[in-house]
Amino acid sequence: MINIFPLETLDQIEQKQVPDCPAGAKRILDFVRLKPGADLRLQKLITNTFYKVVMVRDYETALRIAKENGLTCVTPEL
Repeated sequence: MINIFPLETLDQIEQKQVPDCPAGAKRILDFVRLKPGADLRLQKLITNTFYKVVMVRDYETALRIAKENGLTCVTPEL
């Protein structure tokens, strides 16, 4: 799925509620920072894009967390 968000419409988009992060996972949003002076509307875009994405240690943990919490998991394992 591809979403297109023109900057001039970001003020009209509702910001998503970030779910609680389960044990064994870290939110991608905790690692993403805007540069000083960046357009603050981009924070809403970043939040809405990555609000359900977490980083986990291994594939087994990813499967469990994705299934139990409905989150998208990223792991360093292939």
